[in-house]
Amino acid sequence: MVIIRSVISYFVIVSTEILLFSESYKQITSLTQRLLLLLVGILFLIGLSAYSREFIKRDLPQAEYRPSLRHTMCIMCVMVCGATVTHYLNVDLELGAVVSSGLVTTLASLLFSGEIALVTYVASIAGMSSANILNSYTATIASGVVLGILYLYSDWVFRGIGGKFGTITAGAMLILLFWM
Repeated sequence: MVIIRSVISYFVIVSTEILLFSESYKQITSLTQRLLLLLVGILFLIGLSAYSREFIKRDLPQAEYRPSLRHTMCIMCVMVCGATVTHYLNVDLELGAVVSSGLVTTLASLLFSGEIALVTYVASIAGMSSANILNSYTATIASGVVLGILYLYSDWVFRGIGGKFGTITAGAMLILLFWM
């Protein structure tokens, strides 16, 4: 089951990156910007192929890791709270996305350690979304829930490689947009 979950998470993350790349390519009109984006895409594919070879060779744990119900609920609550507080600071108090996320993540890193601080960071990325995307607190809470699910299911995918949290956040926002 771990292998199936890892493969599904891998394809969700890769398809999110490809979708974001193709949408960016469609919106760019300048030839120079398109060539630069194409170069980034080629570098992404080179890195992806190298990672894919390592992913296939990697030893996954024999026993499936199942987080406890308490751990799962804690992750989900932190995701919802982190996204909601960041969104409140960003949209309602008009502090801006970067300042809002910075405040939430700095406070979380001072108050908590380990995975709770990390999960708060991931949630704050979702809370940075504009009011056009997260147009209500219901949508913000839903984004935290979807993000929590993606976070819990992508544990073994892209471990140790940068960009994983931004990618699963983008995937959560895309899922939320398609759902709404």
